[in-house]
Amino acid sequence: MGDMTKFLINNKKESIFFRLSVLVLFLLAILSIIPTFRAFSFFNYLWATSLICYVALIFFDDSSYFLHSDTYKFSIFFFIFYTIFIPILFGNNEIGNRFFELSQLPIYFIAFDYNNRKGRIDKNIKIIKSLIPVIVIISLITVLEYRDDPSISRALKSSKGIGTDKLLKGVGGYDFIYFLVFFCSILIFNKRLIKFKNKAITSVFYFFTLLLFTTNIFLSNFSTAFLLISLAIFLRFLGKKYPLLG
Repeated sequence: MGDMTKFLINNKKESIFFRLSVLVLFLLAILSIIPTFRAFSFFNYLWATSLICYVALIFFDDSSYFLHSDTYKFSIFFFIFYTIFIPILFGNNEIGNRFFELSQLPIYFIAFDYNNRKGRIDKNIKIIKSLIPVIVIISLITVLEYRDDPSISRALKSSKGIGTDKLLKGVGGYDFIYFLVFFCSILIFNKRLIKFKNKAITSVFYFFTLLLFTTNIFLSNFSTAFLLISLAIFLRFLGKKYPLLG
């Protein structure tokens, strides 16, 4: 990232709350992308606990981030409340649980936005780079699984039977697909996240990774995911480069 990254890094000493928040953020990312965790019955409790811990840690680190919310943050908090708590209050736990698992998308926006405002864009970049090898492996497993069952990602449930078996083998479900949408959008607008000493190797691996992720999304047959990634690609070709990482 060069001079841009150095410019956005705040050299001020980090608090213990901020350091712990980065670790919990990494845990949330791992829980999102590794399907095996979702095969266990306690997954939702683990996700909820980690999520609450993350929000509490960044609140203790800098409460002004929440007390002076802008329109985007307010919209995210309202979306989470409306799509998760309202359905559960009215007895529709299935819808509430589904949106609860998909809450990773708005939460990651909050997380990356917070780190950027703290001048710690380097934390965002390190987390993303460390996840790439894992995501590539899971994507390969999932794409190969489509040969036997084109609707496997849609059919996967972490409750019982074949869904549990496939999750344990590392096949990504709809939660992984929507994480790919988020992750792939970042790669589309930030090519420098993948970098090797050899420029040729960098280009080959970047386009291979991007092709693998987008193929996974298209083969999943999720119309919303397809539309979102198509929009990201369309905006990229228009030449509009948005600073998603800061």
